[in-house]
Amino acid sequence: MGALTTDFSLVKAGALHRANGGYLILDARQLLLQPFAWEGLKRSLYARSIRMESHGDMMSLISTISLEPEPIPLNVKVILLGDGLLYYLLYEEDSDFAELFKVCADFDDNLDRTPESCLLDARFVASESGKFWVRTFADIDQAIEILTGCSAGMIDANGIYPRDSINGLVASRLQRMTELRLLFGAEHGHITSADSSSI
Repeated sequence: MGALTTDFSLVKAGALHRANGGYLILDARQLLLQPFAWEGLKRSLYARSIRMESHGDMMSLISTISLEPEPIPLNVKVILLGDGLLYYLLYEEDSDFAELFKVCADFDDNLDRTPESCLLDARFVASESGKFWVRTFADIDQAIEILTGCSAGMIDANGIYPRDSINGLVASRLQRMTELRLLFGAEHGHITSADSSSI
């Protein structure tokens, strides 16, 4: 007959150990597909400790003596990522879910392509270029063209951008805002004709 043996060098840190004291971000669908992972996560969050347990002991299939380290205190924030359907299924079917995961943040899947959202994309890429592997751009026009797939627009000899370009849309919006400001200021006596010529 053979014998099962083990020693402390085979004990490895898991996701909860590595995230202890910080945040653990998990894909909810993948977590639910792993046998015992969901129940193990809930047990650890309720107990606020990490316990090493073998699957055989949990199911009472195998009676072996193995290493049983002391429970480790757990201080972690868990963020589950998943679609709305999965959230509502867990909320309805698992009584522990609403108690353990109290905050639901719902993000829209789509973002309208507007000059403002394109500018936000370009600013994000510029600010994160040192943190991630991203392409750097020579100027904002190049970034706009790559991010939107639309022409940023080259200024012509008269100082005007093409009307259907991103720069043309921004220039048109700024022109309209200036006109409204002048109209508002004139109606309320805040802008004189001398002021309007400098705008």
